[in-house]
Amino acid sequence: MTEGKPRMPSRMPSENARAAGIMSLAMAAFVANDATMKMIAAGLPMLQALALRNAMVTLAFAGLAGATGALRHWRTLAEPLVWGRAGTETAGALLYLLALPHVALTVAVALNMATPLV
Repeated sequence: MTEGKPRMPSRMPSENARAAGIMSLAMAAFVANDATMKMIAAGLPMLQALALRNAMVTLAFAGLAGATGALRHWRTLAEPLVWGRAGTETAGALLYLLALPHVALTVAVALNMATPLV
């Protein structure tokens, strides 16, 4: 009798739970980054704040890349698509962070989280 009906899983698979946890941590890190940049921008010119942020992020990601073995593929950095992606990502981050001191943090986070839906 129940052979034709698909069975619903009794619990969420561990991969989905792990992915949901990682996404939640990423969103928390994003909000923490915005809040930190908003506080720093109150006392420093935005370009100095960006330079400080970028130096810390570069060190963090270089460490992460070294720990995961991603530095073995350094030749892919010469590909034009990588440079194009890096350029557009840099421009987007710069414009977003330049606007950040001028809007409420809640508005900035809501707009950024809604952007992938558009």
